[in-house]
Amino acid sequence: MRRARPEELNEDARPIALLRLSKDRFEELFPVEMSDTDPLSAAEPSIGGLVQLDSGPYAVVVYGKTSGEAEVSLPVSAPMPRQWKAFLREVPLAAREIVWTSDKVASPAINLPPRKPEKSFKAAATKRSKTSSH
Repeated sequence: MRRARPEELNEDARPIALLRLSKDRFEELFPVEMSDTDPLSAAEPSIGGLVQLDSGPYAVVVYGKTSGEAEVSLPVSAPMPRQWKAFLREVPLAAREIVWTSDKVASPAINLPPRKPEKSFKAAATKRSKTSSH
């Protein structure tokens, strides 16, 4: 894995997983230099960067310093299941570290099925939809 320059990714990236990691574990899994993110781009003080896996795919990784949650995003044109599988081969996550995965990465070839967000996320979404005028 290496830290890639931002200009190497010339398309948007879509969140495909949310991880819960200690700072030490994050640094162990992503042994590349990360930068402080723009304070207006995240809900909390965060670090992140564009990484390129040894096998070639790119991933955007942003780690929340307060929550210990890391968001992993892949390029929108990427074959999501295949690149998620490549990501898991290089970044050996424990199942308990994965809080959520997009249904875009669900595949019989992948041992980890998509997981539903925790109740707090679901309750907030329900509350918004009930008060919505749409």
